[in-house]
Amino acid sequence: LEVCDCSAIVKDAVRQISHQAAEQGLTVEVDLPATPVAIIADSRALFRAILNLLSNAVKFTPSGGRIDIGYRPVEGGSIAFTVRDTGIGIAEADIATALSPFGQIDSDMARRYRGTGLGLSIVKGIADLHHGSIDIMSRVGIGTTITLVVPDHRRRAIRALQNAPREPAAVD
Repeated sequence: LEVCDCSAIVKDAVRQISHQAAEQGLTVEVDLPATPVAIIADSRALFRAILNLLSNAVKFTPSGGRIDIGYRPVEGGSIAFTVRDTGIGIAEADIATALSPFGQIDSDMARRYRGTGLGLSIVKGIADLHHGSIDIMSRVGIGTTITLVVPDHRRRAIRALQNAPREPAAVD
């Protein structure tokens, strides 16, 4: 774990995917806080998770669509990264499949897109490793919003110390 600049992670992931998004005629909007936020986390894993979310958004959004990415601090010191697209969407019944390793949704729309079915399961694994969460809101034909919440491990450690049972003081 190390100090992670959340803005730098988002910018790096957007930079990596921007050429592909432009080739597909997609608009990518980035919304970052005026002052970057730093947390203690695994920066490489966080970058991989954000890049996977952006890659899926690009893959499943038709030409002329839009992808929004950003993050914000939330209660308790966690950071919520959000990727929203105007893509093909995921039926509610298919979300569990999409989150499972090698899970590929078997529908006419999804079948047009190739992949291993690992993208969202990797993101979920990274969220789990950080004691975070992933939330998916999606409507078929309208788009998908995925929020990855990652706690700041420094704040978790401080809370754990504050809540630890105290041993009675030794008496001489």
